[in-house]
Amino acid sequence: MRELCQSEQLECVVFSDVETNEPALPSFSAEDFGVAGKWREIAWKRIKNIWLPKGILWQRGVMGISGRPGFDCVIFLGNAYYLSTWLGAIVARITRKRVLFWTHGLIRDESDIRSFIRVLFYHLSDGLLLYGKRAKQMLMDRGFSRENLYVIYNSLDYHEQVALRETMTDEKCVSLRRVCFSQPELPMVVSVGRLTAVKKIELLIDAAEVLRHRGVEINVLVVGDGPMRADLESRTASRQMTERVVFMGDVYEEGEVALAMVAADVCVVPGAIGLTAIHAMTYGTPVITHDNPDRQMPEYEAIVPGVSGEVFMEGDVEDLATKIEVCLRGRRDGRYQRSVCWDIIDKYYNPRFQRMVIEMAVGGVAASDAERGGEAACAH
Repeated sequence: MRELCQSEQLECVVFSDVETNEPALPSFSAEDFGVAGKWREIAWKRIKNIWLPKGILWQRGVMGISGRPGFDCVIFLGNAYYLSTWLGAIVARITRKRVLFWTHGLIRDESDIRSFIRVLFYHLSDGLLLYGKRAKQMLMDRGFSRENLYVIYNSLDYHEQVALRETMTDEKCVSLRRVCFSQPELPMVVSVGRLTAVKKIELLIDAAEVLRHRGVEINVLVVGDGPMRADLESRTASRQMTERVVFMGDVYEEGEVALAMVAADVCVVPGAIGLTAIHAMTYGTPVITHDNPDRQMPEYEAIVPGVSGEVFMEGDVEDLATKIEVCLRGRRDGRYQRSVCWDIIDKYYNPRFQRMVIEMAVGGVAASDAERGGEAACAH
């Protein structure tokens, strides 16, 4: 958002509330947008969120904003549960404004009533800003024009992370391994994220045991906390893997997360990987996750098997162990290089690419031209 608001081609105003219906998600405060706040360069105005049961939202003020003179385009979060967006999009279209929805789109093959409503909702817009190519293809299969579907991918705090990766040294990585493991010379696997059932970290513990039986010893560093931690620690103990699997707990400093990522040979999330794929690859670490796109998030597309990581057969511990072994052997043979992971992130999964494509989407440039423009700009 900061990158977009610094655009020389667009003058952006952000309308939002500071209250969310998901307490686990970080949110802003009004002070963040003040003269001394971390988002002070963003033009922000508050509107009121009225949350209803089942995640339904009415945003007070959206109707007036959508019809207000002076705006050429309105970008809505493309969530069909946000009832005010349905009416706001119609008002914006009636008053001759371009309407874009920023959304996941379709992330799995669905044919139920919810999918029908979602597709109907998307038709209210002039175009969709999507996180991945698969969503684009699925919408094209539903009759949407290719040129109205803009893939902008996703990003994290890219500039901070690029600066941090330049500070990482072999000495720092070796020191972390020595602190965490009794045999720091062994290959190291890292897993970063909240320890919930959807991440399937138990499969990683089991895969480490399978590799031990194959004569391949690895160290596993689990970064994060969550409701599954006690069960995972118990599983580790029951398999006599406590020297090999270390739980680091929550880490709040990005520098510490960066070091864990860079020190590792590979990052593994056996369940839905989401932004962890982008996080790891920004630091040059290849990624392994499962192969079922219907149970993944769009960031899964950044993993190119044999290049920036591997995918294993969903739920198959033996195959996960094999893919870890393949990655570790490949790193020794010069494949899965850090520079290749960096290139994918630096070319697509960064705020500059997003800004470039959104600027062109707002201006009505066809999606294929906008995406090529963003790619060309980030290739230099």
